[in-house]
Amino acid sequence: MKKVMLFALGLAALGACTNQKAEDTAGYSINGTIAGADSVMIRQLALVDGEYEVIDSTYSDSEGHFTLKGDRVDGQLYYLRIGEGRSIVDLFIADDKVTLTGSMDSIDAMTVTGSEVYDTYASFTEGMQAFDEQNRSLYMRYMQAQQEGDTVLMATIDAEYEALMEEQDGFREKFIADHASSSVALYLIFSNLYGKGAEELSAELTVIDSSLSSSMYYTLLQDQIALLEKVAVGQPAVVFTQNDTAGQPISPDQFKGQYLLIDFWASWCVTCRQENPNVVAMYNEFHEKGFEILGVSFDQDRAKWLGAIEQDGLMWPQVSDLGGWDNAAGKQYGVRSIPHTVLLDPDGTIIAKNLRGEELREKLEEIFAEA
Repeated sequence: MKKVMLFALGLAALGACTNQKAEDTAGYSINGTIAGADSVMIRQLALVDGEYEVIDSTYSDSEGHFTLKGDRVDGQLYYLRIGEGRSIVDLFIADDKVTLTGSMDSIDAMTVTGSEVYDTYASFTEGMQAFDEQNRSLYMRYMQAQQEGDTVLMATIDAEYEALMEEQDGFREKFIADHASSSVALYLIFSNLYGKGAEELSAELTVIDSSLSSSMYYTLLQDQIALLEKVAVGQPAVVFTQNDTAGQPISPDQFKGQYLLIDFWASWCVTCRQENPNVVAMYNEFHEKGFEILGVSFDQDRAKWLGAIEQDGLMWPQVSDLGGWDNAAGKQYGVRSIPHTVLLDPDGTIIAKNLRGEELREKLEEIFAEA
């Protein structure tokens, strides 16, 4: 009996040692070899509080070898910035021992092994490449048709583009459904939030395996859904106060009694600037009937903000905290891309979101036809 007990204790001790070793090796490691990367800084970026920040860095040796290590993760996207230029490597990994090999001359052709979740991510990006190539081709054809003034061909290309986007969305949705137990699927939902409300995001999450409920991306999506529910159509507007161009505080509450369009934009946003002439035209047409606009800029440079207001002839009130993407009002409304609009009725209730161009005009015509 004594020998049996000693044997059992020995197994327990061995098990304890084995467990300790597992704990010591838990987490991920990235072992890289990049030809031509002689003493080059490697920066690792991760999503922190909604933005990608450098979380680790190291230098490669004279032969381009480097190692990065981190704690246990469920699976998430990292970026590796190689050197001081714009050389970026996408690296979607979990608790993996990853090997990365390649050359400074062809960063885009890096080989990554040792991570099943990376292979899943890579298969998605490879599938998307075909759509990207078709998109570029359509863009070139459209620009040529625009230069030649061929409006019929432009309309045809527009229709082809819409069909391509539907096909691309279908590919994404099927990929998510086929990989519902992978953190890559969660990331694909998280990275495609534009224009989606709380109900749509909640529906997309229903296909995700429950084993991923503790994932970082799952938590972020739940937070986004909770935020969007507060600013959904039918909800009272979230009140904020920011200073206008003269330093005076302005709040949406000041415009009760009018239909108010809260327009999130920035001087550096090309699409915003292209849309501004349409917004100016609608302001001129409907302002006297009870339509007002409050511009909220995501600028950081005050001079550029003021310059864009003057250049585009924006005569309605403009506010900003000059916080860029950290604009407090933008965060309150869950704005993740611009332009972004929120339309309020005279009582301050949200009645529409993300209306632009003809959609905004049709809504205003409907409103004031009934007035």
